[in-house]
Amino acid sequence: MMGMSGREEHIGRARVPIPPVFGKHVKDGKGFLALLLTLLAATALWAQAPPAPTTPQEVEQYIKRQPNNYELRLQAASFYMRQGFHGAAIPHLQAATRLRPKEAFAWIGLGDAQALAGKLKEARASYERARAIAPKEPLVYRGLGELYLHEKQLGKAKQTFLKGLEVNPASLDLLLSLGNLLVVMNDAPLAVKYLKRAVELAPNDAEAHYLLGEAHERNRHLNAALKENLIAIQLNPSYAEAYGRVGLYYVKLTRYKEARKYLEKAIALNPAESHYHWALGDAYFYDISDPKRYDKAIALYEKALKLDPNNTNALYSMGMALSRRGRKEDLRRAIPYLERFARLVPEGPEEIQPYYLLSEAYRRLGDQKQAKKYLALFQKAKDRRKARLTRVFATKSFLDTAEAHVRLGNRYLKEGNAQLALKEFQFALKRNPNLPAAKEGLKQAQERLKKQKEKK
Repeated sequence: MMGMSGREEHIGRARVPIPPVFGKHVKDGKGFLALLLTLLAATALWAQAPPAPTTPQEVEQYIKRQPNNYELRLQAASFYMRQGFHGAAIPHLQAATRLRPKEAFAWIGLGDAQALAGKLKEARASYERARAIAPKEPLVYRGLGELYLHEKQLGKAKQTFLKGLEVNPASLDLLLSLGNLLVVMNDAPLAVKYLKRAVELAPNDAEAHYLLGEAHERNRHLNAALKENLIAIQLNPSYAEAYGRVGLYYVKLTRYKEARKYLEKAIALNPAESHYHWALGDAYFYDISDPKRYDKAIALYEKALKLDPNNTNALYSMGMALSRRGRKEDLRRAIPYLERFARLVPEGPEEIQPYYLLSEAYRRLGDQKQAKKYLALFQKAKDRRKARLTRVFATKSFLDTAEAHVRLGNRYLKEGNAQLALKEFQFALKRNPNLPAAKEGLKQAQERLKKQKEKK
């Protein structure tokens, strides 16, 4: 079983971006429909509104009869957005903004539709128009932040969400969006801080508990993560992702029977999710009390890989299970799974063990050439991991002194990187202008750079 992070994230991974106001995945009373109902009730027009359309043809017929009816335009947009036809919603939202140009809600909805349709420039203009009308509206900052997420500018997204919280610190949407983003950015302690605030504001919000659980998991607090996901399930008994997470946590806690109960429920709710089948397979594979654990686990891994051939969790677990069972036919079957896994995960802490398993499988099958090949790859991967850990340790334990920068400079000189060496010696001299080793190192680095330029 692999570590707490990495490939296991696929079970119930927090979505980025958070579904927008008009998005079809918004649930639990949030989003476009809830706001629309509030709007209609406030204007006392709900009783006069026609029944909700059920087909695009009905939508357009309603609009044709009353093209200047603001509420109908919003209903049409809601219909198309819930069906996933974001582009079809745009003309109706544009009409709504023409009918009520000072209504921030319509501009926000238009921004959402444009963003989901890939029209990011137009979406930003719509959100900015909404912000000019309602500068404290949190959904404006949520929309602008998510545009940065689409552009993979996570730092700017974070700053936008934080700015929104400055003007509206009690915005659940912004707290969830920011917490979600911080989980993805691996800033678990800060994510916990904001998501705890979200849970305090909305203790009956299943998504808030779920995201807080994921933040606790990233922060290595497994029992706290388990608790939040169990609350999410109580609040929303159809929350497949939460069942999946609880099952995975119970596997990690070696409570396999309990894990199976929750993973079977997750599969019942969403049978097409490959990772639920993989995790259920692990719940059997690691339960040594079950005499049929290999057969059950392998069957589930096969199902997971049928749903998603690139499920690296299932590839690794399948290779491990077949290798552990150890029959010759099992070893032959294990090899392609492990080789595929090694191709998909060529770098990182998880590439080491598959190489060793491959080496052992080939050795036991009598193919010494392939066994030696994978043993060498295993050793190289092991050395890379050791070097990574050394760099991390050196970074965390680095003292910002002149002597420390001289040591780094000398190391870079030995590695042939005169440019980095030059910077380190300059840093050293800023901290101690009279350090002889720094002066000498700077001179050597400058000479090497000069020779490099002459060769060019």
